[in-house]
Amino acid sequence: MDIKFYREAIQKIKINGDKKYISMHFSFGDSNLEPTQVLHYFDAQKGQRYWYRSKNAPHTYNKVGIQYIKSISRSKFDDEQLQENKDKLFNSIQHVDFGNENKSSLSLFGGMKFAAEETTDEWNDFNVVSFHLAKYQFDFVNKVLIITDKIKNVDLDKILDEVHEMSTTIAKTKIGAVTVPEITRSKDLFVKGWKELVRETIDRLDDDFVKVVLSRQRLIMFKQEIDTNYIFEQLDHDTQNYTIYFENHGAIFVSKTPERLYEIKGKTLFTSAIAGSIAKDTDASQDKKNQDILLHDEKNKYEHQLVADEIVHHLNEFSDEVQYSEMPKILASNFIYHLETDIEAKLKKDVNIFSILERFHPTPATGGLPKDVAMEYIVKKEFGARGLYAAPLGLIHEDNDAEFAVALRSMFIRDRSATLYAGVGIVKESEVESELEETHVKFKPMMDLLGVNDEPQDTVD
Repeated sequence: MDIKFYREAIQKIKINGDKKYISMHFSFGDSNLEPTQVLHYFDAQKGQRYWYRSKNAPHTYNKVGIQYIKSISRSKFDDEQLQENKDKLFNSIQHVDFGNENKSSLSLFGGMKFAAEETTDEWNDFNVVSFHLAKYQFDFVNKVLIITDKIKNVDLDKILDEVHEMSTTIAKTKIGAVTVPEITRSKDLFVKGWKELVRETIDRLDDDFVKVVLSRQRLIMFKQEIDTNYIFEQLDHDTQNYTIYFENHGAIFVSKTPERLYEIKGKTLFTSAIAGSIAKDTDASQDKKNQDILLHDEKNKYEHQLVADEIVHHLNEFSDEVQYSEMPKILASNFIYHLETDIEAKLKKDVNIFSILERFHPTPATGGLPKDVAMEYIVKKEFGARGLYAAPLGLIHEDNDAEFAVALRSMFIRDRSATLYAGVGIVKESEVESELEETHVKFKPMMDLLGVNDEPQDTVD
């Protein structure tokens, strides 16, 4: 990092007194910083850190945010108010990019809970709707650090000294030995009741209520507080899925999800229908058979088509030009295969990005069909609140470019406990035991992340 260049450049900055914040963009291209190092370096900021990374290299986004300097939080979803708050916040920021060749965009990170109606103690640290502007934003795709501070009493020289210290110290950070959590208890919650609910649901489904996703939980207790550096290390190894790590106060939410809700780039929206699944197999021949079974299985094809049709239906509100492939393809993750259909739409002028978010959530793959009927059924019938499980989380930029992932394959962490979440789509043709087995498969990514190999021997009903 050319500190001399930045030292001379900040002397020329003219503070705009009409703005509330100033954001300065520093290139760290010559410093080999990694997300895990940055998160470890800012351990003292625990409770105000996030990491969002798109799946598959080269990543569209790979950002770490530290210290929430401003948050937009609401107790209910209001698309017009959120758009107004977002525009007001970005309009209050003075940007200084120092003419860097590498460009980055300031982001808000956040999203909404799965359902606004639910309130339980374990999720109280997360608002129903929240988007956070981090003081320190590390963009690992473009190698840019954006520091945002309040203009009132800002000390530019002090900020530059801090940048210099970080650029030299973080790269040398050695995380050292991480602690693999030692389990004291592992148990599946409400298994008997969940199976009874699946049977009841199959009987309830008809032409007016065709699908609903039912989730269940697994609780794992550890001897010591869970080592977040161990979590960071495990997350770093998996680039096949979206990485979501979100701290707020004393709670942590983690997701390794295969599913993107949507990405907006310019005036084009990209999304995918993902529904229908089968487990991977270690035997190559059987694994290939499993893929063929998935592509031709009527129950999975039907479930997938419901999701694709619903997404296209919602997109027609925001676009006059929607394109998608006629046949689904196989989407592979570490433990499971899904059916996937890519969908692309040209957005109409002046579309409210939060309106899109509200229409898209939940997708039929996480809620059901019809949407409102399924949501009411889930909130009323499921055992425990979903919180951020299956919720949309991601990044929004000033120009409305955005990306949201659907937070599947996830867990809620507090102190020495982790609550894992997994769900399955229930249709009329569903079978209780096969749906239960599918949830076991879907717990595996978080079990793997925690270093837990054994299935629970205990259940709580």
